[in-house]
Amino acid sequence: MAHSMDLRLRAIRLLEKGHTVLEVSELLDIGTATLWRWKARAREGRLASTYPKVRSTYKLDEVSMLSYLDEHPDAYLHEIAQAMQVSKTAIWSSFKRLGITRVLAYPLGKKRRRNTVSVTKNSAISMRV
Repeated sequence: MAHSMDLRLRAIRLLEKGHTVLEVSELLDIGTATLWRWKARAREGRLASTYPKVRSTYKLDEVSMLSYLDEHPDAYLHEIAQAMQVSKTAIWSSFKRLGITRVLAYPLGKKRRRNTVSVTKNSAISMRV
């Protein structure tokens, strides 16, 4: 989390009064690397915080991806990526973000649900009777 502007100005004033970076660091409980960075930025006139950073939007239109999945439920990741003109990683990330698993995306199931040993034994016993 970014430090407040008041703290930044106080640290710069202390440094300008002649205190060392180590003294100010111990007094305000701020790392020395941070103080050096603030000192350089204060000389340039841009002491203000750059956080929170502005995130760019996602490349992938998830609504169109979901409609594509409705039309093509058995499509592979690379096929979906090619249709959406993004990478396979972008498709995989959006699946993860939306909570879509391969079993949910493909009702017929690309992953096989394997039976446990006890279920297999029970079904074998019931078949004998």
